[in-house]
Amino acid sequence: MNHTTMPRRPTLPAADLLSSGVGRTVIAIAATAARVDALASFFRQVDPRTDAVFIVMLDAEADRTLDCLLALQQAADLPVQVLAERLKPRPGHLYIVPGNQTVDVIEGMVGTDAAPADTPFASVVDAGLIQLAHAYGERVFALSFMARQNVATQGWHSVRQVGGIVMAASDIAPCPEADICMPSDQLAARIRLIRQVSDAHAPPRGRHVLADPHTADSVVEAEAEEWAWRDVLTLLCHHARHDFRRYRRDALMPRVTRRLRIACVAGLPAYRDYLQGRPAEAHALLAELASGGPSLFDTRTSVLLDTETCQGLVDLASQRGDPVLRAWNVDCGRGEDSYAIGILLLDAVSQPGAAAAVQVFATESDASALVQARAGRYPASRIANMAGAVAERHFAVSNGDAVANRKLRGTIVFAAHDLLQDPPLSRLHLVAWRNRLSLLTHSIQRAMLRVLHYSLVPGGYLLLGENEGSDAMDEWFVSVDRQRGLYRARLTGADAQVPVPAGQGVTESAFKSSASGEIYRRALQRDALPSLIVGHEYELVHLCDRVGRFLTFSVGEPTRQLLAVIDPALRGALRAALHEATLSRQPVYSPQVSFRRGGRDLLVSIAAKPFTDSDNGADLILVLFDEAEVDPVADALPPEAPVRRIESHLHTVRTGLRRQGDPSQGAGQASLHAANEALQIINEELRTATEELKARESALQAANQELSTLVSELEQEMERAATERDHLRNLRHASESAVMFVDRQLSVRFYTPACRTVFDVAALEACGPLTDVVYGLNYPGLADDAATVMRTLRRQERQVSDRAGRWFTVLLSPYVTSSDRVTGVVVTLRNKAASPPIARPVAAGQPPLDMSASIASLMGMPTDVQPDR
Repeated sequence: MNHTTMPRRPTLPAADLLSSGVGRTVIAIAATAARVDALASFFRQVDPRTDAVFIVMLDAEADRTLDCLLALQQAADLPVQVLAERLKPRPGHLYIVPGNQTVDVIEGMVGTDAAPADTPFASVVDAGLIQLAHAYGERVFALSFMARQNVATQGWHSVRQVGGIVMAASDIAPCPEADICMPSDQLAARIRLIRQVSDAHAPPRGRHVLADPHTADSVVEAEAEEWAWRDVLTLLCHHARHDFRRYRRDALMPRVTRRLRIACVAGLPAYRDYLQGRPAEAHALLAELASGGPSLFDTRTSVLLDTETCQGLVDLASQRGDPVLRAWNVDCGRGEDSYAIGILLLDAVSQPGAAAAVQVFATESDASALVQARAGRYPASRIANMAGAVAERHFAVSNGDAVANRKLRGTIVFAAHDLLQDPPLSRLHLVAWRNRLSLLTHSIQRAMLRVLHYSLVPGGYLLLGENEGSDAMDEWFVSVDRQRGLYRARLTGADAQVPVPAGQGVTESAFKSSASGEIYRRALQRDALPSLIVGHEYELVHLCDRVGRFLTFSVGEPTRQLLAVIDPALRGALRAALHEATLSRQPVYSPQVSFRRGGRDLLVSIAAKPFTDSDNGADLILVLFDEAEVDPVADALPPEAPVRRIESHLHTVRTGLRRQGDPSQGAGQASLHAANEALQIINEELRTATEELKARESALQAANQELSTLVSELEQEMERAATERDHLRNLRHASESAVMFVDRQLSVRFYTPACRTVFDVAALEACGPLTDVVYGLNYPGLADDAATVMRTLRRQERQVSDRAGRWFTVLLSPYVTSSDRVTGVVVTLRNKAASPPIARPVAAGQPPLDMSASIASLMGMPTDVQPDR
């Protein structure tokens, strides 16, 4: 096929065009022939002096491609041609790619290849956008002039990954998945604005001059960028409740830069100001930063989790005797990976001898993404890469969307969870955390790998992104296939305690102090007494440098109990001092205790000083050890002298206790009596509350019984409705008659598969007006006849032909709802002979047996109705 070129304005010489390359922007457009008017509206706003390259992937039949070419030539003040051979694209040119061709880019030369037969147009657009994204990077704009269910999601993801922007025409269909959605005639102006802002703050092209980082301007600019970056992360944490401060800046910056282009702002300080007071932009930035690589819907899931891996998971669960195969999808996003994993595991356990059930836990910190994930509804194009049998077994297509069925949805539990802050799950056979580990700092990566290893059973599987890993992987995991990102947990080396999530620790910067402060602290420790701090139940919280001489650690499991590690010679005195300090909350000083260390005899006194930490309110005790040399004079005393001192001290203590006991005895008994009465009152109140709870329990049981009965009735109704839907679906596919239901505005709402052989397929899929659908029929009075049928409620029959010379019997009858309301018309076509048939009117009261009558009979719809005025 020779490409057809129709220039509308003078062009630059070829040498000048070739020297400028492909220009700075490639605008890839996906559109259908039915929406060529919106596409023409876009090109009317394109500046004819633009240096951008326009590549339009057009879903049109061969006989309509030329019509679309002429329509675009009239609307666009650009040279237009059909891309039929490999060439170097010229700036300011418009290239059209037919729907049965895929775009291919090799070394800057753009061409087309024939697409396999029966390939959905969305897959064709996917392949083209992937090629263009890899070739031209952030210069690519992907525009969609198609319905939402036909968007090229995989191609959009490739464009976003390289920094490009995805846009959609809102006058065709709202598309929340796009970065920008606005009317067709405004898209060109928005692209111009994005390019102007990007070009104004980009370095000069063709120049490689590095700015001196030591100049005053460079230092000020770098400091402003650093403060703006911190402010952006703080605003993101405030608006979206997500902390990205543990992520690498170089990994996040390209995604933030893409949001800057979408918002048409230049530089982080300007974006910081733009972000303030805009929670919607904060959530969009969160979705941008949290987005991973291609989902398992986009890649072939069986390649990442092949049959051998799935069988290994089943065998692992069987060997452990686990009745449920448990998997965890961390940071599941919109849930696509979760459903893909659920499908694989459900198919794996369907084999004989496998685990009895599958349980997939899907967690995500973004609440809006969780809502989409729980719905389990995606555009039908998202499951195009699945095998047909698999897709039909696990999804139902409704209104252009693929909806997960009840069995698949029931295996997945969605919950709000942040792996960096919340405790992990455990006893899992598979953990999938794709395309997120490489964004974290190295220390956080190591901590997260330890958490993931704890979550898995020995030998469990870890699925990361493709070619994703870390230097610390070998400590916890064995590589199965690094290219696929598949690892297995090592059988040894696991920590028996639950790892503390990274978000619950205190950051290193919180304890950094100035250099002078550190010198002062070290000077105090050098001259201060050896000390330590204990908390609740005398657990060690902090040790100073020289306190280790009084501690002894034995072989075996380590402990933080101070009384277990203190030297036995000091244990008695320390226990008494700690006990008295805990009760009185006053400093306590113990008598000197003999202590032998390094061949020297020492006397050690212990001081226990309780205090409350001002930061967290914890009750702590500071323990000080004061040691002194043994006095030689004391050694010369007779052996019974220390005994007499101790006896004298005991006598003094006993006398004091005896004096304090008499006046306090009566007060103690009175307080006990009052406490006893209070407990009796509380006991009576608890007994009354128990009786009320029992009465409420009976009422709840009755209500629960009523709810169970109602649920049973609803399930029966749902089964009957499902049976009726099955009857309707089979009747629809089994019928050879072309039947359409149109509303009062004569827009198509329903049609049978036989309609595809008679009417315009594109108009049918777009649910366009009836006059566009029956474009090929010689029936100019169809709209008037339809209005007459809705007004008179009488069927009409016509014999009409199409442009190919075929003759049909067209029967028009009113569309009646279950509430006896006429809301449209049923159009039925039956194929006749090639020659004109003899007209035969329909006798009153004897309607012909057609597809619409069969459907009405099956649905129990009446035929004698009143029109809906």
